[in-house]
Amino acid sequence: MRDLTRNLGVALAARDVLVLGAGGAARGIMSSVLAERPRSLTVCNRTVCEGRSASQQLFAPHGPVAAAPLSALAGRSFDVVINATSAGLTTRRRRCGHWRVLRPALSPTT
Repeated sequence: MRDLTRNLGVALAARDVLVLGAGGAARGIMSSVLAERPRSLTVCNRTVCEGRSASQQLFAPHGPVAAAPLSALAGRSFDVVINATSAGLTTRRRRCGHWRVLRPALSPTT
């Protein structure tokens, strides 16, 4: 989180944050994300029950956390998207539409 907030200067306060994945990497950063006081924190995982478990049981007492399947993200946008999955963000994946959840000003140029 320090690299994102301090080195890159990305503010999370009052922002809508999406975390992709609900495994160890996601669980390892969620308390740090919540400490930055985002407007919302949504966890999206390929298995919804894992996302709900991570968000509701572990982190909901610390801030606004929700779990959602990828299909529920249609029409929504986020200020910050954190990839906490084992999958990389390759060109092939971008073509599949993962970047559609970013607000237009934040989308990558390629």
